[in-house]
Amino acid sequence: RLSMVLVIAIAAALGDTFLWWMGAAGHLPLSVVFVLHLLLSVTIACTVFLLVYARGALLLIASGVLFMGPFGAAGAVAMVLFAAVSDDTDFKSYRLALGPKGQEDFMPVQRMGARSDRNLMSFHDVMRWGTRKEKQTALRRMVEHYSPAFASALKLAMHDPTSEIRSEAGAAAEAILTGLEARARTAFEKAAEANDKVRSRALADYGDAEQAIVRCGLASTQRVDRARGAALGAYGEARRIDPDWITLRLKTAKALFESGATVEAARESSAALEGDDPSGTALSIHLETLFALGRFADIRRILAENSPVGSVRRAAALWCTLPPIPETAGQGEPRHA
Repeated sequence: RLSMVLVIAIAAALGDTFLWWMGAAGHLPLSVVFVLHLLLSVTIACTVFLLVYARGALLLIASGVLFMGPFGAAGAVAMVLFAAVSDDTDFKSYRLALGPKGQEDFMPVQRMGARSDRNLMSFHDVMRWGTRKEKQTALRRMVEHYSPAFASALKLAMHDPTSEIRSEAGAAAEAILTGLEARARTAFEKAAEANDKVRSRALADYGDAEQAIVRCGLASTQRVDRARGAALGAYGEARRIDPDWITLRLKTAKALFESGATVEAARESSAALEGDDPSGTALSIHLETLFALGRFADIRRILAENSPVGSVRRAAALWCTLPPIPETAGQGEPRHA
């Protein structure tokens, strides 16, 4: 988009310079030069209707040419080049603050005649309220940087009233699944060919590739079940080779928890707590499984015995301030509100 504005600015600078040179050299009367100068400014201003997204820049170029001649157009060229080099907008800073994952969940959508924070829309909102062109742009972005968080927006597009959007959404989902399947096949082949020294790592990578299919939100129920079984099988075989690998135990616990095997996931994450896990991931996963099981007394005990790190610290502090509801006859251990 900036390239088109830059072309207009350079053309305006060269065109106006040529007009005034023709007037100064006596090839054209000054009155004709002045009229052509006005027409050039008006023409640039009229391009606003064709390039709505650059309305501010085009009006600045037009006013610069009108009042300052070639010097105004040259200043506009310098402005566009500076904008292209810096590219440090509030929206970009906001996306960077979200982190790698958060950046993928949002995209700027430039609407006709607008350029403000109102243009920030989620993919889901684009698919529900956007124009056909905006939906097509969003679909391309989702394929290029797919995240499971996009699944609901992609499924919404697959039921769009416009047949063109439905077909493109179906093709996008197929492309995403095909890419995940190809990644899983490649990982499986590497695991099958790996020697004993790197076999556990290759098996873990294959399990991760199958888990990506589980979590993508687009695969069928049968494919999800197959992928989950393959991932757990790969993790299990890798653990037989390297039983002390804490990260692999955590991968197993997370996969079990997502499959609904909460008791087994709690057992795995509890064993992982005994290893060296400076990131606090084991504690986070274990607390999640215990919460799902309603074992609040165990949560209190673990938080009292451990020093939570990272994002778990705030949750741990909150847990320590909440009193339990007194035990009621026939209801077992005290429960939290």
